[in-house]
Amino acid sequence: MIKNIVFDIGAVLVGYNPNNYAEKVNISIENLDKAHEILVHTKEWRDYLDGNIENAEILERLINQNPEYMEEFELLILKENTKHITYEIKENTDLLKKLANTYNIYLLSNITKETMDSFKEIYDFEKKTKGAVYSYEAHIGKPHKEIYDLLFSKYNLKPNECIFIDDKLHNIEKANELGMIGIQYTNYENLINELGGKLK
Repeated sequence: MIKNIVFDIGAVLVGYNPNNYAEKVNISIENLDKAHEILVHTKEWRDYLDGNIENAEILERLINQNPEYMEEFELLILKENTKHITYEIKENTDLLKKLANTYNIYLLSNITKETMDSFKEIYDFEKKTKGAVYSYEAHIGKPHKEIYDLLFSKYNLKPNECIFIDDKLHNIEKANELGMIGIQYTNYENLINELGGKLK
């Protein structure tokens, strides 16, 4: 019997599109894409997601290594830009709130402290949850087993009573391996169909 539904945040509840804002502040989309590609493949980014370095430190390191992309890194990383480069996926946050009337809702996300602090200020979906585990607090991220185990132990959850919704297949595969029922998010219609078959 399903009692708990666990949501990822990025690309499930909150989308990401820095390009429109980049154009408004006269930053080249091509340069922004290059800076983003550099960013997500650095050890610093992994350390930042896992809460091992702070916002100022990752910016300093990235700019020192690639000074030509200083403005691009600032756009991507500074907390004050979060509201400009993200957007609520409203149909999914509305679904979360509706499900919260019947099920316990939790969040499990690879996310930085600054980003999550911003989301709490901008969006209200977290208020409908029973709890959350974030990579910056756990100091480890999905798909590592330890972060799932932390969710189970922190809230006394049985994996076979949980549905987990995430956009990344490897995170879903790990959830399934640990006994959860995983749904890979692709779009709202498919999510509703998948949930309909699993919540009966």
